Amino acid sequence: MSEYSVRFTRKAKKTLDNLPNDVRNRILARINELIINPICEKRLKGRLERLCRMRIGDYRVVYLIDHENQVVVIIDIGKRENIYDRL
Repeated sequence: MSEYSVRFTRKAKKTLDNLPNDVRNRILARINELIINPICEKRLKGRLERLCRMRIGDYRVVYLIDHENQVVVIIDIGKRENIYDRL
């Protein structure tokens, strides 16, 4: 199985850049795991049902896996209490 590539939306990239270094490093480490093994950790429900989410401490990473093009698109990154309202 070949590795997937990762793309960030502008919003996700901006949020990631503004996080503290330790949090950013933990999130990037988990995203790197997705490149090797692109699985949907937990599927969202309702209008967001095409998206997946990953929990990293107090933060959530919302992403989409495009198996056809072998791309993981990071949609947004944020704290649990407001991430879903922003989507």
